[in-house]
Amino acid sequence: MYDANQPVVACKKGVRFMKELFRMDMELNQRDREEYRIFCYVYNFPKSHVTKSERPDFVVKKKSKYEFGVEVTQLFYSESFARLEKIPNYFDEILNGEPYRHKTEVQNISIKTLTIYKPNTHISWVTHAIEMPQLDVNQYAKNLKNAIVKKNDLFVEYLNLPYINLIVSDESMLLSSMKLHLFYSTFIKNDLKSIIQGSPYSEIFLVTKIEQQLFCYPLKLLTFYAFSQHIIRNI
Repeated sequence: MYDANQPVVACKKGVRFMKELFRMDMELNQRDREEYRIFCYVYNFPKSHVTKSERPDFVVKKKSKYEFGVEVTQLFYSESFARLEKIPNYFDEILNGEPYRHKTEVQNISIKTLTIYKPNTHISWVTHAIEMPQLDVNQYAKNLKNAIVKKNDLFVEYLNLPYINLIVSDESMLLSSMKLHLFYSTFIKNDLKSIIQGSPYSEIFLVTKIEQQLFCYPLKLLTFYAFSQHIIRNI
């Protein structure tokens, strides 16, 4: 029986993914390649079936007249960490004492000096690293909700397709040490649940790393199943 606390499928990057992504590398700009990387965590269609679009990001043609759309977005812990990820060499700029790109970086980004020791030797070296924030359950749920709401507002601008799915790629890595069975009960609470259920997207996939492995959570299906189990238990 389907368990609302478990993901439907682990994300896998197979041989087709690597071949198609290599072909895409030759044709797309950096932003489009990043979107296609996220697309391939959920779907495994040949490139010939996938058309790069704008709104939504991809149109998939499975048969001669059967199409559906896919929109992708990324989830970061904060806008500061999004800039660190997306702006080339921004980390090096900060280490070199160059001005921050935004004033909030002063409070949001903490650079630590680390001494690394080689085991069983007297050899060591000094390096620098960004101190990652601790997982804040409420803040994570709020960030996820805001990411979905932002994309919900754009839905009316999309092409007229039979259905459109949304993929949210969690780039924060904050859930990597969480146990799989705790995800749903920890994050999918009333406020976020209502946003998911009321979204115009046919399905919302959350791609995130849990227990050091990438998993794909179909959030609408999870909330529907959890609701149906609640009804059955109360009959």
